[in-house]
Amino acid sequence: MTISTPPAAPSTLDPASFATKADALLAWLGTGVSEINAAVVAMNLNSTTDTSTSSVAIGTGSKSFTVSTGKSFQPGMYLVLADAAAPSTNSIFAQITSYNTGSGALVVESLAVRGSGTKTSWVISQSSAGGAETGANSTITSLTGLTSMTSIPPMTVFGGAATRMAIGTGLNANILATTTPIRLSFPGGIGANGRIDYPGSITADATAFWATLTASSTLYTFYDRNTSTGAITGVFSTLPYILQDSTVAVSVVSGQHTYVTDTNTMYVGNGSVATAVQRIPEGELVTSGAAVTSVTSYAKLRKFTQAWVAMLPGLSTSVSANHNLGTQEFDARFEIECTTNDAGFLVGERFDCLNAGASGASYWPITIKKLRNSASIGTGDAGKIAAIPAAGGVGAGLTAGSWKYRFVCTGKV
Repeated sequence: MTISTPPAAPSTLDPASFATKADALLAWLGTGVSEINAAVVAMNLNSTTDTSTSSVAIGTGSKSFTVSTGKSFQPGMYLVLADAAAPSTNSIFAQITSYNTGSGALVVESLAVRGSGTKTSWVISQSSAGGAETGANSTITSLTGLTSMTSIPPMTVFGGAATRMAIGTGLNANILATTTPIRLSFPGGIGANGRIDYPGSITADATAFWATLTASSTLYTFYDRNTSTGAITGVFSTLPYILQDSTVAVSVVSGQHTYVTDTNTMYVGNGSVATAVQRIPEGELVTSGAAVTSVTSYAKLRKFTQAWVAMLPGLSTSVSANHNLGTQEFDARFEIECTTNDAGFLVGERFDCLNAGASGASYWPITIKKLRNSASIGTGDAGKIAAIPAAGGVGAGLTAGSWKYRFVCTGKV
């Protein structure tokens, strides 16, 4: 929008031309005021709002739109792109990757969505840096293409590779996100419609994401989200995080992270008080005097399902699995599935194993030992794992080679 140049202003020092110049200025004002009003509207609204007729499927990940040229869209800016026909039902919350002011090519990274389907008429507006409200009463249906928000627990890494940290140079650890972008759900408390989570993404590898680490230590790494800018950085502590509810006082110990499940809030202590922060645990690493020696990323979605292991454990045997949940606050199951018809069970039938075989003359319930990053069971010394068939009748010891087993562990929320 261009505002035409006004004519020279009249001056009492030039009485001969005063009337002529005054008439010219008044004539210009009729057009000039309209031009100024239009420019103000453009500056206040139009530069970061638009429409598009691009055919785009609702979903997460990279999305491309063709929009108007000459807009003020900038990389890193957050947008809501809503279906013009049903904006409250179908929309995309995204962060701008790139915008070509000359061609109108707009590329965004979709972080959260409502609804589904491919749409061809979009209304685009600037948004704040996050703030997707994802509680049970919310209508958001996906943060990563999952079918329901109920499948995404709070305070979690829900996208990315199984291993997202790498040993760096010296006392530094790198992040791996180029091949498989990392998707994050930061805790933001509870709102009127339920849980509030702030989505975030890391889409490129970075060296020294966790930098100047403490030597000769086991350290616990976190993603920190700046509440003003949405920027994500790496922080660490010498203490593992705690999961608890609000009936227990939050620790103020320096560096202690505590996630309060019923308020969806993460706190960190500084020695005197605990302050609310937006952080997510990533994993843990071990350092020597001058280098990082090992890294462990925690399980995505705070859930671990072990690959099936052929054959049940024998007598007096211990078996375990590394779940890498980073906490002892988890639910665990020892699941078995029939692979060859046995003891009244058919191939494919599956159930949670509730006994660990016999010791002496008695069969004993299974005991799952829970550690921060692993789970294990032990079997009895006098009899095989046994079960009563679903149809009822006499229980029998199971043939080890006719079954397979796995651990299933889920972090508590």
